[in-house]
Amino acid sequence: MKKDSAPIYPLTESDYEAIRVLNGFLPDKIFDAHAHVLDRDFAPGMAKRYGNTVALENHKAYFNEMLCKPKKLRLNMIIFPDEAMSNEKNGCREKCDAFIKHELNKDAENVGEIMVWPDESVDDIEKRLTHPQIKGLKCYYFLNSQNSFNSRIEEYLPESAWEIADKKRMCITLHLVRNTALADAENQKYILQMARKYPDATLILAHAACGFASWTAVESVEKISHLENIWFDFSAVCEPSAMFQIIKKAGLGRCMWGSDFPVCTFRG
Repeated sequence: MKKDSAPIYPLTESDYEAIRVLNGFLPDKIFDAHAHVLDRDFAPGMAKRYGNTVALENHKAYFNEMLCKPKKLRLNMIIFPDEAMSNEKNGCREKCDAFIKHELNKDAENVGEIMVWPDESVDDIEKRLTHPQIKGLKCYYFLNSQNSFNSRIEEYLPESAWEIADKKRMCITLHLVRNTALADAENQKYILQMARKYPDATLILAHAACGFASWTAVESVEKISHLENIWFDFSAVCEPSAMFQIIKKAGLGRCMWGSDFPVCTFRG
């Protein structure tokens, strides 16, 4: 593993004002459900934007201040996806797995997710589950052959991932695409079908079900909220009405805070 790390993400004057306001409000035990790690060896595109290495130490240094020095901060580590990973022969996929294991070895209380690739079988995924702290699976739309923002979920999330997650009671973190996210009829149909078929798999809809345009979640979350194996993380979404509707319909117990680190360090 390389010794160089991501640049220090400086706190701004407005950050320190937020810290002052939040002091005494936040709990002293915090779980970040959506924190990315990366290295330029397997994510060269993202490394140009966020730094050669984004590791556990970078997260801790940033959030120790931002979260008012909690007594305990646990992470769900997710590899930052990069288009280089769409090539199965360049070694990036294997380096992903090695890196997240390396990061998980630093603290036994953290957990992580491995990336799953569109063409993987159950055996393919199972062979990669070699670390006890791997508790979930992550997919991403630009890793499929179409590389399209209009991809259907089944084009980048193989059913084999559902089978594994159901068998091992693991989670799948899903970043929805298509223009209307959860309000898209095909997305809704897929989510309902698979969540019912694999009840012991937990589906986490990232970014408040990609409620970046809040109406997409407000309009549609009620249609899936009755399924208790569908959860939500609120990483990198700044639309309170989407979050309020999810809390109202699904209940606070299936909602999680996530930072989307290091994306959250960017402004505007």
